[in-house]
Amino acid sequence: MQATAVREEPFDWEQLVLENLPYVRQLAYDVAPRDWMVREELEGAGVVALVELAQRYDPSRGVPFLKYAHKRLKGAILDAARRWFWVPRNLWKQHKKLRGLLNENLFYSIEELENRLSGPSETDLLVDRIVVRDAVSKLPEQERALVVSRYFLGKRLKEIGAKFDVGEARASQIHRSALAALRERLEGQPEVRGN
Repeated sequence: MQATAVREEPFDWEQLVLENLPYVRQLAYDVAPRDWMVREELEGAGVVALVELAQRYDPSRGVPFLKYAHKRLKGAILDAARRWFWVPRNLWKQHKKLRGLLNENLFYSIEELENRLSGPSETDLLVDRIVVRDAVSKLPEQERALVVSRYFLGKRLKEIGAKFDVGEARASQIHRSALAALRERLEGQPEVRGN
């Protein structure tokens, strides 16, 4: 039986915590970018997890710290967010939509805000579909087929790549290229409303 390896040099876990605090802040910001009160709570949960992970980290295993800690840090922050946001997701999305509208449109009347919240009319959606369909039809054949497969048939990029006999990474490149081309074509159009 072989003896376990003992660390030859002292490991400074406190320095590891200090070096990775900005990373924890960024993870918290990604979860709650606008609400600083919530973000502070999430950062706190992330820092607690960071300290625990830094104390348990063993650099002799050869795994970079962030590779070891990323999922656990993000999980701790998401757990804290779930405790903070106890409302169902659909209500939370409506709340965020309303807050965004209020922030953008402080000078609209209540009636105008209600109209904007209720969404576009059927005529607006029909016009949008025609504009988008026209823009998609002008894409090169491979990009057009990819957009149709992805957004109208609900296929994943891996499946689409297999259909075109390319890898998932190449399908992703084609996807990005197609979206950039669509964005460019739709910039001159009136605002396209989603559902």
